Amino acid sequence: MNTRKWMTNVVLLALILTLVVSCAPQIVKETVIVEKPVEKVVEKVVKETVVVEKPVSGGAVTVLGVWGGDEFAAFSAAVEPFTAKTGIGMAFETSREQVTVLVTRIEAGNPPDIAILPAPGTLVDLAKMGALVPIDTFMDMGQFNKDYSQSWIDLGSYNGELYGVWLKGALKSLVWYSPAAFEAGGYEVPGTWDEMIALSDQIVADGGVPWCLGVESGAASGWTGTDWIEDIMLRTAGPEVYDKWVNHEIPWTDPAVKTAFEYFGQLALSDDYVWGGPTGVMSTFFGDSPAPPV
Repeated sequence: MNTRKWMTNVVLLALILTLVVSCAPQIVKETVIVEKPVEKVVEKVVKETVVVEKPVSGGAVTVLGVWGGDEFAAFSAAVEPFTAKTGIGMAFETSREQVTVLVTRIEAGNPPDIAILPAPGTLVDLAKMGALVPIDTFMDMGQFNKDYSQSWIDLGSYNGELYGVWLKGALKSLVWYSPAAFEAGGYEVPGTWDEMIALSDQIVADGGVPWCLGVESGAASGWTGTDWIEDIMLRTAGPEVYDKWVNHEIPWTDPAVKTAFEYFGQLALSDDYVWGGPTGVMSTFFGDSPAPPV
């Protein structure tokens, strides 16, 4: 089985640099000589002048993100019409240690124009640093308010100022299972955590391994584990306590946080529940974790 959780991406605008995209595109007239042959007894060549207008190169908008592969290809395709119309390109930098790289560059006075982040908490931290430009200083907020509901606007705001635009929400927090395997084993889909643990024990007793789990992701290893902890916190402690945790109003040693880790540990630290045991969890790339039972 595997799990998914909500993950969101925020576009952040760095304060220290001004976006190149705010500049109107310049137009230059370039003279092109076109040779056109004329059929006569003696072949002659007539030269005519054609005026062609094309955008002047306007540099590039720097973007910092974690995307690669298909996600980066889709983002590049979305940017192409903008580049074709304005002459402004895109310089995309990817790093799994994105937050560390971003903060370092901001402190050095060399931030990217745009950062695409997977968590709203980072937006708040950067806003507190004074490293962001309020979007309402240059965007048509009337149109923006029509396109986004208030809940999405609130998630991209800090102290009443809008700093981030949400690009997507990815559904996670799902446990996947094989209906055919459940039918063959006579298993029923659990509805509670305790029922899920009881089912896991039954699968182990029947000689199976109930869970597939991997948290390896290079320098960013462990981020999938944070998804588990966050989701368990929401379920066991409720949204009010979760918000206090996110806002650093309760410590990591708070009983609610400890409880979430203990719940997760029932699965991740078990030699019987997970393929490869705890060592397998730590060393298996998260994208490959569903492979063993397939």
